Amino acid sequence: MGLKETISNCLGEEVSRKDLKKLIKKCHSMALAYLRMKAASNKLYMIRGERLEDLAWDFIAELFEKDDNDCLVKLQEYFDDISLEDLNHSELIIELRKLVFTKVEDNIFRAVGEKDPSLRKIIRNLKLAIRDCDSDHRVSYEQGFIIVDKHDRDNLPVMPSEFMQIRLSSRLEDKMQIPDILADAIDVLLKQDRYQKKISLVSLASVIRLTFVNFHETTTEKKQLNADESIITTEFQEFLDESVEMVRTSTGFSYVRKGKISEDQLDMYMNAAKDIVNDYFNSGKSESSQFEYLKNYMPELEYDDFRSNNRQVLEYLVKLIRKDLIETFKEDWS
Repeated sequence: MGLKETISNCLGEEVSRKDLKKLIKKCHSMALAYLRMKAASNKLYMIRGERLEDLAWDFIAELFEKDDNDCLVKLQEYFDDISLEDLNHSELIIELRKLVFTKVEDNIFRAVGEKDPSLRKIIRNLKLAIRDCDSDHRVSYEQGFIIVDKHDRDNLPVMPSEFMQIRLSSRLEDKMQIPDILADAIDVLLKQDRYQKKISLVSLASVIRLTFVNFHETTTEKKQLNADESIITTEFQEFLDESVEMVRTSTGFSYVRKGKISEDQLDMYMNAAKDIVNDYFNSGKSESSQFEYLKNYMPELEYDDFRSNNRQVLEYLVKLIRKDLIETFKEDWS
């Protein structure tokens, strides 16, 4: 019996126990593969100490919820608008993966949220923003998703959080309120055709959380995003100093050994890079251009010379320091 028959036999009023067991095993295999992919790319740093096999079982459990009539409501809901007879095996596999992967991703973010109170704050405020959303498009929250202009049927996959993070991070500015961020997220959804016009609420909250490092609620009426006050501490400065020294040792000195820059110039580069990263994390953006940061330490530096000989080195050092600093905080949060 093929997958099509197996799924079909799980959607009726009388669910075949044999087919259900087979389908659960198939979904678990998909979920486990997805978790292994996430783990390999270090996307599960907040979920440690648990076997991926066990997480896969936990994360797909909701898909097999039954109602009072013993019907698999989640599966029926998903396949209700899909004509199984019109799908070949490959197309059916794609549909099942979309269902499983979406559920696993949502549960990943929920698990992270349980360990991160600031993420829960963002989730709450996103729900409020959706309720009060003033948009030309119909925006709703259904079954864990923010949906824009709901369609009866959409064969496209759900937008991955990584895609939203790439598109949204360039738009966000310091002290933006949640409704403004939601509006930008809606715009991102509308201005693409690769994915459905919806995204997991928890996924979007996590994107916001990662982009701003932490969430700070300034008043009960006005919610603002900023680097949390706790990050502007001695601990942050110590982490930053460690990252700067790591990059100086692992990369900076290689420039000196190759004769590209002198040790004095390396000190100037590292000081400028440290200032850039410090301002970015403390205010959400750099206060000046990278040229201006470096010119503070190289007063004679001209802009044309910076573009030709200095920019790439400084940008690379800044990138390495930021990356190491983020990894340090990831380990600290876990």
